[in-house]
Formats: sequence, structure tokens, C-alpha cells
Amino acid sequence: MASSPSGDRQTWDVLQQLSVQDYSALRRAGQMLSFKAGTMLGNQGDLDTPVYFLQTGIVKVGRTALPGSAEVIVDVSGAGDVLGAEACLRGKQSHVSFKATKDVTALEVPRAAFLRYLEHHPRAAVRLMAAVAERARVRDATLAFAAHKVHDRLLAFLYRQAQRHGTEVDAGTISLDIGFRLADIAAAIGGSIASVSTELDKLKTAGLVETRYKGMRVKKEVFRDHRKLLKAEPYFADEQPG
Repeated sequence: MASSPSGDRQTWDVLQQLSVQDYSALRRAGQMLSFKAGTMLGNQGDLDTPVYFLQTGIVKVGRTALPGSAEVIVDVSGAGDVLGAEACLRGKQSHVSFKATKDVTALEVPRAAFLRYLEHHPRAAVRLMAAVAERARVRDATLAFAAHKVHDRLLAFLYRQAQRHGTEVDAGTISLDIGFRLADIAAAIGGSIASVSTELDKLKTAGLVETRYKGMRVKKEVFRDHRKLLKAEPYFADEQPG
């Protein structure tokens, strides 16, 4: 059976919501580029990181609290997401880093060109503001799980990725191919590698998760069995739990 997207990605995709005129102007303001997995698109502290409109691929968004400290993954971005807009609008250095974990195609727009574009295309600016606000809301929801056990934090992470980046293999299974290793998942949920490995082993033993190289398949049943999790994270209108 062919895979299909598991969530309403148009909800997140700014480019799909632009008028033909606004989209054409944005394309003229930048250039379409490709990046191999492992490529850094921007570093924390950079003063001139462009704005990226992702078309394909996966990018992990990371941040270190102190020089030399371990990186925390604060977001996972994919097709339809916008990277670097916050720093550009503030006129400040980037507060996060961007690294491709799957091959990426993106429209790269220099900061100055992006600001000129927003000035001349107010409807597009409103769409972008809505997208930035939505990402902030999702990050707030993520932070709410910080005090929970690793088990719940892992389920919350898998649920978000299933909604945003998963593809349906069949009626009961979602494939998560985001290019993450075990260490990446641990960095994304704030757990140790050992504790995350233990929780994944439990899910695998129960037949709910099948791990693959930098990816996994997840049974939807794991989310149905945790209604409190779904109530806490109603990301999509058509995913409201009963």
C-alpha cells in the first residue's frame, strides 16, 4: 500500500496559502537550493542567517544554553515550515541552529530581500505571522511536558512527529522517517539516551514500535491508549479526541 501524509500539512504550509502574485514575488526574492543530510543551514549566533521556506526534507532546530553544553533539539521542521524568520524580523543573531537530517530543498531568501518582500506584500506578511505564532504555540505545548516522565515525553514527541512528518503505511501504522538517531530523540525530549532506549524497547516488545535506521514505524494504537496525551495536544481540528 502506498504511503500517504498522516496530517493536514497545508495548515502549516505558508507557501500554499500565498496568492499566485505573492508566491511569484517571493520566488524572485530568493533562490531554490538543495542541501544534503548533515548540512548546517545556519548556526546559533550567526548574524546573517537567511530565511528558508522548506519544500522537502527534515531540519532539526537546536540550541545550546551555555558554550560547550549539550545541544537541545527544540523543534523538528519539514515541508511547509519557515526557518529564520524570527531572527530576521528582530534584526538579531540567530538564537538556534539548523541542521538537515534528511536531504532538503528550500527557497533561501536573504534577510534584506525578505524584509522588502514583507513591506510590499502585506497579505503574505499576515500569513507568515500566523505561521510563526503557530510554531510558538506548539513549542509552548511541548514545554508543558518537561516535568513529565520520559515515557510521556516520548509519546508526546512521537505524536507530534506523526502528525507533522509521518506517512500512513496502512490504516493502523505510521512511518516516521525524520533521520533521527536515538541521541537525537533524547535531545528532543530532554531524556538520557539510556532512558529513551528503555522506553523504546518497551514499545517494541509490545509490538507498538518498529525501529529502523534513523526511522521507525509506530502503531496508531499507542496514541489511542493515551487519551490524556491527545487531549493535551489537539494540533489539528480533525484530530480532536472524543
